[in-house]
Amino acid sequence: MTTALLLAVVVLGAALQRVSGMGFALVVGPLLVLLVGPVDGVLLVNLCGLLFSLLMLATTRGAVDWRRLALLAPSALVGIVPGALLLAAVSAPVLEIVVGVLVMAGMSAALLARHAPALDGRFAPVVAGAVSGAMSVTAGTSGPALAVYAVASRWDPRSFAATAQPYFVMVAAGSVTVKLLLTDARLPALGAWGYGGIAAGCVVGLFVGRALAGRLSPGRTRAVLVVVAFAGGLATAVRGVASL
Repeated sequence: MTTALLLAVVVLGAALQRVSGMGFALVVGPLLVLLVGPVDGVLLVNLCGLLFSLLMLATTRGAVDWRRLALLAPSALVGIVPGALLLAAVSAPVLEIVVGVLVMAGMSAALLARHAPALDGRFAPVVAGAVSGAMSVTAGTSGPALAVYAVASRWDPRSFAATAQPYFVMVAAGSVTVKLLLTDARLPALGAWGYGGIAAGCVVGLFVGRALAGRLSPGRTRAVLVVVAFAGGLATAVRGVASL
């Protein structure tokens, strides 16, 4: 029963990320944390996100905005280190509450300022990348901070969805490495059925999401992205409050 539930959740999360560019950790994270605990669960979420982003990148690499990626990724890798140090020094629930509130506030500001000039230049993606990298370690999700930047900069949602995948690969790989070196996180023992179910769910979800993405307009795709980012911020904050 647990394996079947895990498979269904992974398929849903993978399909959502294929459509909007993010959402895998939001959907899959709570179940994995429940199964293996908060520290090891977040590490497993990072690994699963790494796997799916590699799969998705194989089908969307032609739409990747490499210029933006070159600004986002290095700052994210830098942001991972202070995020890991914060995780070791500050209560994880407190960090999750702060992260969740900041994500919702940032997305609200981006939506309220939608008639203002688009956020441009080099500074904004560098900051967004650093915050996103820190969030990957502290809360197990790097997407919401990136989504705030995408909305504020009027980034084409399909280009964002493609560009986010190599970004997530690098951030997840960095987060996993830093966690294994600087924290007590360890790879959980889910067994062959558990890891096999996750891999199968990623593949099935990729094809389901690809079919759905072809039927959505850019406006509706952006709306999905906004909803996912808000849900990610709210879920992170609620998880922190519940863990106090």
